[in-house]
Amino acid sequence: MDAWVKVDDADIRGALLRLQAFGADTTPAMRDIAAIGEATTRMRFRTGIDPDGRPWKVSNRVAESGGRTLTLDGHLGDSVSSRYGRRNAEWGVNRVYAAMMQFGGVVVPRKSRYLSVPLTTKARVAGSPRHYEGKLVFIETEHGKFLYDPDSETAQYVLLRKVTIPARPFLGLSRDDREDILDALQSRIEGAARAH
Repeated sequence: MDAWVKVDDADIRGALLRLQAFGADTTPAMRDIAAIGEATTRMRFRTGIDPDGRPWKVSNRVAESGGRTLTLDGHLGDSVSSRYGRRNAEWGVNRVYAAMMQFGGVVVPRKSRYLSVPLTTKARVAGSPRHYEGKLVFIETEHGKFLYDPDSETAQYVLLRKVTIPARPFLGLSRDDREDILDALQSRIEGAARAH
Protein backbone atom coordinates (compact mmCIF):
# COMPACT_ATOMS: atom_id res chain seq x y z
CA MET A 1 0.00 0.00 0.00
CA ASP A 2 1.41 3.36 -1.01
CA ALA A 3 0.00 5.51 1.80
CA TRP A 4 -0.34 4.28 5.34
CA VAL A 5 -0.64 5.52 8.89
CA LYS A 6 0.37 3.32 11.81
CA VAL A 7 -2.15 3.15 14.64
CA ASP A 8 -0.81 1.92 17.96
CA ASP A 9 -3.67 2.16 20.45
CA ALA A 10 -3.12 0.84 23.99
CA ASP A 11 -6.80 -0.02 24.53
CA ILE A 12 -7.04 -1.95 21.26
CA ARG A 13 -3.75 -3.72 22.00
CA GLY A 14 -5.01 -4.58 25.50
CA ALA A 15 -8.26 -6.03 24.11
CA LEU A 16 -6.28 -8.17 21.66
CA LEU A 17 -4.10 -9.44 24.52
CA ARG A 18 -7.24 -10.36 26.51
CA LEU A 19 -8.54 -12.26 23.47
CA GLN A 20 -5.21 -14.08 23.11
CA ALA A 21 -5.30 -14.99 26.83
CA PHE A 22 -8.30 -17.22 26.05
CA GLY A 23 -6.20 -18.99 23.40
CA ALA A 24 -8.45 -17.63 20.65
CA ASP A 25 -7.31 -17.24 17.06
CA THR A 26 -7.02 -13.47 16.52
CA THR A 27 -7.49 -13.70 12.74
CA PRO A 28 -11.29 -13.06 12.88
CA ALA A 29 -10.72 -10.06 15.16
CA MET A 30 -8.10 -8.69 12.78
CA ARG A 31 -10.59 -9.19 9.92
CA ASP A 32 -13.11 -7.09 11.90
CA ILE A 33 -10.55 -4.33 12.47
CA ALA A 34 -9.51 -4.27 8.80
CA ALA A 35 -13.15 -4.18 7.67
CA ILE A 36 -13.96 -1.26 9.98
CA GLY A 37 -10.88 0.65 8.81
CA GLU A 38 -11.65 0.03 5.14
CA ALA A 39 -15.33 0.99 5.49
CA THR A 40 -14.66 4.23 7.36
CA THR A 41 -11.90 5.21 4.93
CA ARG A 42 -14.32 4.71 2.02
CA MET A 43 -16.88 6.82 3.87
CA ARG A 44 -14.38 9.69 4.17
CA PHE A 45 -14.26 9.95 0.38
CA ARG A 46 -18.06 10.37 0.39
CA THR A 47 -18.22 12.84 3.29
CA GLY A 48 -14.95 14.77 2.91
CA ILE A 49 -14.40 14.59 6.70
CA ASP A 50 -11.01 13.57 8.14
CA PRO A 51 -10.55 11.12 11.06
CA ASP A 52 -10.50 14.01 13.54
CA GLY A 53 -13.90 15.24 12.32
CA ARG A 54 -12.61 18.22 10.31
CA PRO A 55 -13.90 18.84 6.79
CA TRP A 56 -11.30 18.62 4.01
CA LYS A 57 -10.37 21.87 2.32
CA VAL A 58 -12.53 22.04 -0.81
CA SER A 59 -10.48 21.69 -3.98
CA ASN A 60 -10.48 24.47 -6.58
CA ARG A 61 -12.17 22.14 -9.07
CA VAL A 62 -15.05 21.46 -6.67
CA ALA A 63 -15.37 25.15 -5.74
CA GLU A 64 -15.63 26.08 -9.43
CA SER A 65 -17.47 23.11 -10.95
CA GLY A 66 -19.07 21.11 -8.15
CA GLY A 67 -18.52 17.48 -7.23
CA ARG A 68 -16.50 16.09 -4.35
CA THR A 69 -12.89 16.74 -3.37
CA LEU A 70 -10.44 13.86 -4.11
CA THR A 71 -12.98 12.15 -6.36
CA LEU A 72 -12.45 13.55 -9.88
CA ASP A 73 -12.16 10.09 -11.44
CA GLY A 74 -12.70 7.99 -8.31
CA HIS A 75 -9.41 6.10 -8.60
CA LEU A 76 -8.07 7.05 -5.16
CA GLY A 77 -11.23 6.16 -3.24
CA ASP A 78 -11.82 3.05 -5.35
CA SER A 79 -8.33 1.79 -4.47
CA VAL A 80 -9.11 1.51 -0.74
CA SER A 81 -8.45 -2.06 0.32
CA SER A 82 -7.58 -4.03 3.42
CA ARG A 83 -5.79 -7.17 4.46
CA TYR A 84 -5.31 -9.00 7.71
CA GLY A 85 -3.61 -11.94 9.32
CA ARG A 86 -3.27 -13.46 12.75
CA ARG A 87 -1.05 -10.58 13.96
CA ASN A 88 -2.06 -7.62 11.80
CA ALA A 89 -4.88 -5.62 10.26
CA GLU A 90 -4.18 -2.94 7.68
CA TRP A 91 -5.99 -0.85 5.15
CA GLY A 92 -4.89 1.81 2.72
CA VAL A 93 -4.79 2.90 -0.90
CA ASN A 94 -2.46 1.96 -3.74
CA ARG A 95 -2.08 5.15 -5.75
CA VAL A 96 1.35 6.80 -6.05
CA TYR A 97 -0.14 10.22 -5.24
CA ALA A 98 -1.95 9.00 -2.10
CA ALA A 99 0.67 10.26 0.36
CA MET A 100 0.49 13.76 -1.15
CA MET A 101 -3.28 13.79 -0.68
CA GLN A 102 -3.06 12.38 2.89
CA PHE A 103 -0.24 14.59 4.19
CA GLY A 104 -0.20 17.53 1.73
CA GLY A 105 2.90 19.08 0.21
CA VAL A 106 4.30 21.24 -2.56
CA VAL A 107 4.52 20.08 -6.17
CA VAL A 108 7.21 21.71 -8.32
CA PRO A 109 8.14 21.03 -11.94
CA ARG A 110 10.99 18.58 -12.45
CA LYS A 111 11.92 19.11 -16.09
CA SER A 112 10.40 22.44 -17.10
CA ARG A 113 9.85 25.90 -15.66
CA TYR A 114 6.12 25.47 -15.10
CA LEU A 115 3.52 22.94 -14.07
CA SER A 116 0.71 22.74 -16.63
CA VAL A 117 -2.57 22.43 -14.74
CA PRO A 118 -5.55 21.46 -16.94
CA LEU A 119 -8.50 23.85 -16.82
CA THR A 120 -10.93 22.05 -19.13
CA THR A 121 -12.19 18.53 -19.69
CA LYS A 122 -10.37 18.43 -23.04
CA ALA A 123 -7.09 19.36 -21.33
CA ARG A 124 -7.68 16.83 -18.50
CA VAL A 125 -8.26 14.07 -21.05
CA ALA A 126 -5.05 15.03 -22.88
CA GLY A 127 -3.10 15.26 -19.63
CA SER A 128 0.05 16.98 -20.80
CA PRO A 129 0.00 19.91 -23.27
CA ARG A 130 2.28 17.71 -25.41
CA HIS A 131 -0.68 15.36 -25.96
CA TYR A 132 -3.29 18.08 -26.47
CA GLU A 133 -5.06 17.81 -29.82
CA GLY A 134 -5.03 21.30 -31.27
CA LYS A 135 -2.90 24.41 -31.25
CA LEU A 136 -1.88 25.98 -27.96
CA VAL A 137 -0.57 29.52 -27.65
CA PHE A 138 1.19 31.00 -24.61
CA ILE A 139 -0.56 34.07 -23.20
CA GLU A 140 0.08 36.15 -20.11
CA THR A 141 -2.63 38.24 -18.44
CA GLU A 142 -2.99 39.98 -15.09
CA HIS A 143 -4.47 36.67 -13.88
CA GLY A 144 -1.43 34.58 -14.79
CA LYS A 145 0.20 32.55 -17.57
CA PHE A 146 -1.89 30.23 -19.73
CA LEU A 147 -1.83 27.93 -22.71
CA TYR A 148 -4.70 29.11 -24.87
CA ASP A 149 -6.50 27.29 -27.70
CA PRO A 150 -7.30 29.94 -30.34
CA ASP A 151 -9.77 27.63 -32.12
CA SER A 152 -11.97 27.15 -29.05
CA GLU A 153 -11.03 30.59 -27.64
CA THR A 154 -10.42 28.97 -24.26
CA ALA A 155 -7.50 28.80 -21.87
CA GLN A 156 -6.77 25.08 -21.58
CA TYR A 157 -3.93 25.09 -19.01
CA VAL A 158 -2.70 27.47 -16.33
CA LEU A 159 1.09 27.53 -15.90
CA LEU A 160 2.34 27.59 -12.32
CA ARG A 161 5.78 27.48 -10.70
CA LYS A 162 4.43 25.35 -7.83
CA VAL A 163 1.21 23.98 -6.42
CA THR A 164 0.56 23.55 -2.71
CA ILE A 165 -1.67 20.59 -1.94
CA PRO A 166 -3.34 20.83 1.48
CA ALA A 167 -3.47 17.72 3.65
CA ARG A 168 -6.77 15.90 3.31
CA PRO A 169 -6.40 12.93 5.69
CA PHE A 170 -8.50 9.90 4.85
CA LEU A 171 -6.47 7.24 6.69
CA GLY A 172 -6.52 6.96 10.47
CA LEU A 173 -8.97 6.20 13.25
CA SER A 174 -11.67 8.52 14.49
CA ARG A 175 -13.00 8.22 18.03
CA ASP A 176 -16.04 6.39 16.62
CA ASP A 177 -13.79 4.01 14.62
CA ARG A 178 -11.85 3.23 17.77
CA GLU A 179 -15.05 2.56 19.73
CA ASP A 180 -16.38 0.33 16.92
CA ILE A 181 -13.14 -1.67 16.98
CA LEU A 182 -13.24 -2.00 20.77
CA ASP A 183 -16.90 -3.12 20.58
CA ALA A 184 -16.03 -5.75 17.96
CA LEU A 185 -13.13 -6.96 20.09
CA GLN A 186 -15.31 -7.10 23.19
CA SER A 187 -17.78 -9.32 21.30
CA ARG A 188 -14.89 -11.61 20.29
CA ILE A 189 -13.61 -11.70 23.90
CA GLU A 190 -17.09 -12.59 25.22
CA GLY A 191 -17.40 -15.33 22.59
CA ALA A 192 -13.98 -16.73 23.54
CA ALA A 193 -14.90 -16.62 27.25
CA ARG A 194 -18.11 -18.59 26.62
CA ALA A 195 -16.20 -21.15 24.54
CA HIS A 196 -13.46 -21.47 27.17
